[in-house]
Amino acid sequence: MRLALIGTGRMGAPIAARLRGAGHDLTVYDRAPSTRQRMADAGFEVADGAAAATTGADAVLLSLPDAAAVSAVVRELPPGPLLIDLTSSLPSLTRQLGRRMVDAPVSGGVAGAEAGTLTAMAGGEPADVDAARPVLEAFACRVFHAGPLGAGHAAKALNNALSAVALSATSEAVAVGRYAGHRPEGVVKRLNAGLGRTQNSEVKFPRDILTGSYASGFSAGLMLKDVGIATTIAAERVVPVPLVALVHELWALVPREADFTGVFEVIGGWGAGAFASVRCDLDHFDLAVAATCMLAAREMVAVAEAEGVERGRFLEIVNAGSGRSEATLNFETGLGFAPRQAVRALDAVRDVAAAGNHAVPILALAAELWR
Repeated sequence: MRLALIGTGRMGAPIAARLRGAGHDLTVYDRAPSTRQRMADAGFEVADGAAAATTGADAVLLSLPDAAAVSAVVRELPPGPLLIDLTSSLPSLTRQLGRRMVDAPVSGGVAGAEAGTLTAMAGGEPADVDAARPVLEAFACRVFHAGPLGAGHAAKALNNALSAVALSATSEAVAVGRYAGHRPEGVVKRLNAGLGRTQNSEVKFPRDILTGSYASGFSAGLMLKDVGIATTIAAERVVPVPLVALVHELWALVPREADFTGVFEVIGGWGAGAFASVRCDLDHFDLAVAATCMLAAREMVAVAEAEGVERGRFLEIVNAGSGRSEATLNFETGLGFAPRQAVRALDAVRDVAAAGNHAVPILALAAELWR
């Protein structure tokens, strides 16, 4: 297939390599002269402008920093080829472009792009998504059709917002568990055996946080952007999301160039009390995290449905990704606890935090929302 790729930065370059390796006839363009030269040195056909790159193309892929960059580039492009937007962007802005296109943001980072193991969440007409699928499969091992145009952007942002809540709540629980004499490894082990289990507790904590490597490959700045997109969609659809909105404020405190798992270091630095100073059973920590994740799941499902993404389809995407939790896996049936039990557990953990003079804003808000 004859393709054009606009944007060959950290993600675009390995995607270009995968497209070329899959046998596609590819022309690339990037606004940075140094990046164009690097791609030329790597043997790619490089155009001298975005419009020139699309000449004769069957489809045009966009891998750009944000919605503003997409809008600027699309204005330069002649009508005709199918546009496949890999950028994390706002659904409303995508629909305003008025072009035949598929929004297909990806997750999995640079390593996933290099290995061809990204996950793509595609929004658009079924025929257009079908046309884009063989292109996406050059670098994505999973391609989900999230729904109508804009649904891909929504699904990615809402999934990452769920991931951010889970990581934040788990970080608070692990950080304050020390005041009750619980080692971080012990708190994580209990969560992974209970209702507080999430993709973050199973993968990010053992691999990136407990080891001190903080090397997931996804920056805090990108997480801040995605959670911001989620809260913007919620505002546009007039859906209240108090928990996710607070998490967005929290992520603004994490250095943007840092790995997003570094949020644990930020949260861990909020206390000043003596360890093992109070008693609190690990069951309370487990239920506190689970109850927080359930609130976040309710918020994001409501936004997804308001955006036109079917609940079942959204949960399928989330449960295959980083937003997965016991709350999302059991969203329809619930986790079997009553609101008063959630409040009791969250208050117990808040008491532990108070003993250590340690802030737990996410768990504290969750307690109030459950009352």
